[in-house]
Amino acid sequence: MQTHTQHHRRQAQPSFPFEILDTPTSTQPQSLYPTKDSLSEALAYLEGQLPITHSNELYPLLMIYHNTLLKTLGISETRQ
Repeated sequence: MQTHTQHHRRQAQPSFPFEILDTPTSTQPQSLYPTKDSLSEALAYLEGQLPITHSNELYPLLMIYHNTLLKTLGISETRQ
């Protein structure tokens, strides 16, 4: 059973698509997340995490792909 505080906290969170869309686009690697060796490896890793049951599980996967894309494009160094 949820307490009133838990219920209120849940309502205060932005809905998933908008929290990512409201985040400024960056060409900087997200150092909290790893980088795969190739985009196909990153995509295979993402597919291996399916099904995603909560929106909070998606963001780290997107950042792994983001870091790998930056590495592939040679935009910046990312953490392995």
